[in-house]
Order: sequence, then structure tokens, then C-alpha cells
Amino acid sequence: MGRALAELTGWPNVDNDTMVAELSGTRTDQLQATHGGDALHVLEAVVVDRILAMDAPLVAGIPGSAIASQALRDHLRAGGHVVWLRARLDTLAARIGDGSSRPFFAGHDVATTLALLYAGCDRCTPRSRTRSSTSTI
Repeated sequence: MGRALAELTGWPNVDNDTMVAELSGTRTDQLQATHGGDALHVLEAVVVDRILAMDAPLVAGIPGSAIASQALRDHLRAGGHVVWLRARLDTLAARIGDGSSRPFFAGHDVATTLALLYAGCDRCTPRSRTRSSTSTI
């Protein structure tokens, strides 16, 4: 979605996984496997800070773990125009597959993890400035 939106707008696209890899010297799945999820999420919070410090306009994918942190959600709301992309759980599960290549889902049931994330995001997305469904995209 980020690349397509960046191409459409002509704005730079910033990928959080790429930034994590640049900072850590390894991919996110490898970072989680060797140092654990907490270490990955600390680095992802640093990435959110760096993204918000970049000159606008830009399109940036924010780490999925940001939804789990009230402080990061508040930081995102204060830091820029947030467009919260949503899709049906079955659509997301199909896009994610078995989750093995995505640290947040690796080793967990994808559908259950998505349902928990959706329950958590319901308390924060109504205050985001823009929401859009991506189920048909």
C-alpha cells in the first residue's frame, strides 16, 4: 500500500522494516529470533521517532507493534497526519499467510493475533484523522 500511495502522490516511501534493518544490521524476523520481541519493539519505537522527525510530505509504514503502545499511538497522533488503513480480518489473514515471515505473527495463530490487534485498535482509531478500508485493494 505504501509504495502504491507514494507512487500516486510522488512522495517518498519510508518502510519501517528497511529502517529497522539499517539500524540493526539484520532483518526484523532475524532480530526477533536472536534478541526477542521486546528488543524488536524497542527498535521499532526508535523508527517511529525517526519517521516523525522526517520532512513531510511522505508515506511511511508504521510498525504493527505501535498499536500496542499508548505512548506510540499518542506520538503518532501528535506527529503528523495519520491515515489508519483497515481491512477485514479474513483479508489480512490471506495477505499474511502463515505469518512466518512477519515477526509479530511468527509462532502465533494469525487469525487469533489479528483479532486481538483489532480489539486493541478499536480504542484508538476513532481519534485518528483518517481511516480507510483496504479490503478491496
